[in-house]
Amino acid sequence: MEEKTKYRPISIIITAYKASAFIEDCLDSIEAQTYFENNDKYEILLGIDACPETLQKVKIIGHKYRNLRVFMMEKNIGTYVTSNTLLDIAQYPNIIRFDSDDIMLPEMVEEILQHSEEYDLIQYGFKTFTTRKEDAKETHYWPACGSVFCKKSFIDAAGGYRDWKCSADLELLKRTQNYPHKRYKIEKRLFLLRSHPNSLGNSEYTKLRGHYRKGVESKIRILPANQDPKIEKRISDYKEIDFNLRDLKETFSTGTAQIIKRESLRSNFGISIIITAWKTANYIEQCLDSIESQSYFTNNNNYEILLGIDGCQETLAKVKEILEKYRNLRVFMMEENVGTYVTTNTLLDLVSYDNIIRFDSDDYMLPCMISEVMAASEEYDFIRFHFDDFDEVRKEMRPRAFLAMGAVYYKKWVIEKAGGYKDWKCNADLELLKRISNSDIRFGEIKRPLFVRRIHPNSLSEREETGIRSFFRKNLTNRIRIYDKGEEIKIEKVVGKFHNIFPNENFDYDICIIITTFNREVMLKKLLDDIQSYKDPYRVLTIIFDDGSSNYLDLSNYNIKYIKYLNNNGKKYYWKIITDTMEYCKNISSKYFIYLPDDISLAKNFFNKSIQIYNSIQDPNKICLSLLMPTQQIGKPNWTNFYPIDLGEYYQTQWCDLCFISEKKIFEVLNYKIDPIPLSRWKNKNINREYLGSGVGQNLSIRLNKRGYKMYHIKKSLALHLDHPSVMNPNIRVKEKLTT
Repeated sequence: MEEKTKYRPISIIITAYKASAFIEDCLDSIEAQTYFENNDKYEILLGIDACPETLQKVKIIGHKYRNLRVFMMEKNIGTYVTSNTLLDIAQYPNIIRFDSDDIMLPEMVEEILQHSEEYDLIQYGFKTFTTRKEDAKETHYWPACGSVFCKKSFIDAAGGYRDWKCSADLELLKRTQNYPHKRYKIEKRLFLLRSHPNSLGNSEYTKLRGHYRKGVESKIRILPANQDPKIEKRISDYKEIDFNLRDLKETFSTGTAQIIKRESLRSNFGISIIITAWKTANYIEQCLDSIESQSYFTNNNNYEILLGIDGCQETLAKVKEILEKYRNLRVFMMEENVGTYVTTNTLLDLVSYDNIIRFDSDDYMLPCMISEVMAASEEYDFIRFHFDDFDEVRKEMRPRAFLAMGAVYYKKWVIEKAGGYKDWKCNADLELLKRISNSDIRFGEIKRPLFVRRIHPNSLSEREETGIRSFFRKNLTNRIRIYDKGEEIKIEKVVGKFHNIFPNENFDYDICIIITTFNREVMLKKLLDDIQSYKDPYRVLTIIFDDGSSNYLDLSNYNIKYIKYLNNNGKKYYWKIITDTMEYCKNISSKYFIYLPDDISLAKNFFNKSIQIYNSIQDPNKICLSLLMPTQQIGKPNWTNFYPIDLGEYYQTQWCDLCFISEKKIFEVLNYKIDPIPLSRWKNKNINREYLGSGVGQNLSIRLNKRGYKMYHIKKSLALHLDHPSVMNPNIRVKEKLTT
């Protein structure tokens, strides 16, 4: 495809009634379109025709889809009035109408939009199936009437669909047949049409060849070319369901759309799963597999798994074998065996998200667990749920009707308010629950099994010392009390010492930070203080390259490597300094490399969040993630003329400057050097020299882009650019402040 075709924006409108069993297949097929790979210029408008069951299903799965907007009709008014309503909301000039019980083939949208510049209305064929899409059959070719492509200008000229219960799609095609426009039929089958008892073509009232449908179709007319086909369309009142916000918000509108500016679900509904592990080498893989297989994480990287290994070398060895199977797994090895609750407290200090699930390494989740929990999290702050037992010795499953205490969901503010778990060997989960039970926390219960608890001789509830009926446990239970309403519930939690485990861990450092500086002693020290304050638990090496500062910099209080040039290179020879940094890093053994300027202040979660988001980018061609997003650059192309694509917590931008996180691969790709920046750059009279920087970022970006590597920018900057006189661009920075 040509580039201009590849990114032609499109609105897909879908109507849904009693489609809870089918809607996920439909939406999955849209998300999987080849046309939408690295392309965010589309929207899915889903109109639910007053069906609560379908709405509830969409609330559970909606997080999976990038550009989904959901509208609940005030009352059941039929598929065509719902379609008219969505047509008024659609923001793009190209429109596909589709049915919620059907499935797009992967290249459907791409195939249609190859012809969309030339034609105003496009029809195409389909295969039919009943239960299994694999069994779809090619019947006699017949272009679909319900699923069609049209230009918005065409539908505006026609007015819309008639408010009939069936056949209004055929009526629209006949009514506009002689209207001046270009119409085309693709002689291919582009989607799978599902045949089921509730479909419009099969239901008793509107079925094909039925009495009612025949009566409706007898009203259809082909208008002469000189007659205006435009009708006054009927639309519905609706509520837009903004399930992407922390609290469910619904806006009411009469006839026209109220668009809510909102954060992506990937920001607001991200989740941290914390797991403690001791002597669970035989079970940990099944546990982690069950998390990786969660339906909630389909097309969703906005999560992290924090695994705390409680001083058990056997479990660590197993985890190292399987570590690379899992997208967002972070592993921490406690320096000594401190118990499950102290390990839990330690992990709670490291989480990146506001939603937390605590889970055990010998248990495993059912595929829908996190989807169901997160759907309930809009209403509750602390959620418990049922489970089934699996007896490891007898190899038998036992249904249970109890609410779990160890595996629970809570919001981050809940645990901050409570302090954490007591440093007991058992029963600290029950103690926490009792301690907070009279507070203002909203408690919820899901009374169906969401996971399987494994019963084995080494589990906490089966060991001799901490077993359910042990004297030790009973003694601790007697110390538990319910706090009075208004009583302070916060305790001072105990945490343990640990170190990070990375895939193929043979690194001397977790992070190597490279900073270039010139005449900014105060700012540099502030930055080094930030690094010192926020670096734990990472092993950090900081290297300073000083471009010949005028004064002596006293950095004796910092554990750093300091390299100073005798003479100032300035921006014309800044490329030499960056080449030196790369050469120097050739022999540095570090998992990550971070470049930082000397005039920024770091966010408190800088290191955790940088690594978490960088690792969440599941792109084999990713090369770096820039950690500072200039306000002036949002939505604009830079040196590579690439228009940014919004991907949730980050953009694909195809450019970078020297504030990014990467791995050693970036140095290898660049052959450990920056191409010399020609002096003629500063002699070109056609360029405003006030805007000229060193040329290093441009050199990096163009070379990496040509090699096919992907560059990303974080959406919410993890560093603040400080207000000060600029060294690179002193005049322009007085007029135009750099903001993030």
